[in-house]
Amino acid sequence: MAKQIEDVMLKCAISNTFRWSNVTEPLIFHDIPDSMGESRSRLAHFDRGEYLLCVDYFSKFPEIAKLTQIKSRHVVTALKYIFARHGIPDEVVSDNGPQFASAEFGAFAENWEFLHTTSSFGFPQSNGQSERTVQTVKNLLKKA
Repeated sequence: MAKQIEDVMLKCAISNTFRWSNVTEPLIFHDIPDSMGESRSRLAHFDRGEYLLCVDYFSKFPEIAKLTQIKSRHVVTALKYIFARHGIPDEVVSDNGPQFASAEFGAFAENWEFLHTTSSFGFPQSNGQSERTVQTVKNLLKKA
């Protein structure tokens, strides 16, 4: 009986028109970098305070900066120290936090000549490398 119902439903034009289609969106892949030059940034809250976490896309090397406050000027200052140690990346990918969306951060990106890209607002997995690094660093700090 179930097979007969399934056959009728598959042959019904109206049912097929309004049939639920579970189409997945195609994945958008990042180009694999051939050298250092792209950085992933994310603000993270741990038990001990607020931190800025940067990950080099090529080497996956994490850089962590403790922030006294999570305002744009503090994020910019921390990034200047990180860039002084490792060089200015071609691109910085961040979440959509107000610290990264501010005019001050936009001016910083323009003055220091790097491209600032934000990850997808409703889909944090698009910034997966930094999300994974945050988990790793949180586990590390718990053990320290």
